[in-house]
Amino acid sequence: ARTRLRTAANYILVIDRIEGASTSQRQALRLLQVSLSAGEYVLVGELVGFLMRSGRHFAGADPEEVEVERSMLKAFLGFGFTSTCPKERANVLHVTVQRLLRAHAYELLRGPHLRLLVAFTRGAQFDLGGFLMEERHGAARLEDFPTALRTVHVKLVGRGDQVAGRLEAEYLLAHMRAANCTEWVVVLATLLHRKHILLELFRDDPILWRAYRRTLKNIIYKDVYESLLADLDIEMAHAQ
Repeated sequence: ARTRLRTAANYILVIDRIEGASTSQRQALRLLQVSLSAGEYVLVGELVGFLMRSGRHFAGADPEEVEVERSMLKAFLGFGFTSTCPKERANVLHVTVQRLLRAHAYELLRGPHLRLLVAFTRGAQFDLGGFLMEERHGAARLEDFPTALRTVHVKLVGRGDQVAGRLEAEYLLAHMRAANCTEWVVVLATLLHRKHILLELFRDDPILWRAYRRTLKNIIYKDVYESLLADLDIEMAHAQ
């Protein structure tokens, strides 16, 4: 599958030269959707780069060049876009690509398919921080702490390469902190035993600390976090 997708991507460059940007953009968007579904995120990044460059080409295109491709613009990529204004076309192309990327990120985060989310962000050079900022009260919300910690533990360190899983957890934690996704910060900081991060949250919120302490004592992986909880107990006692 990977070889076929890569071959198809190479043909898009040929199509772009022979049939023009309208046809190559249409094929690139279709291939982008297939590549997202297949998890071929490096290829996704290359296709996004191609589409964005193609959009900039149209934004600065000569009016006569636009007129030549008028017939190809009548039903822009099946999205019902009929304007031949170069700048408007470039804007719609950008919005369409971002819509596809954000929809995929939404699915991965809600899964949660955390390792795939990291691979997608890196391979496609997706703006995870901006996405999380906008989804703080949407896709980035968690149902409850015990379920979330259990799920994240299994997804990132419970199986497979634990070293890679912890590195991916660190990557996600940095983005969640930057986006002020507090629920995710608590879960990931607990998973990674990041005491200083948890203390920043609990020192000014004793109610949150008591709820966290009570929950962590009764969670399925409580033995894993016993030393973390003991250290937090000492630090919080000193803070009070």
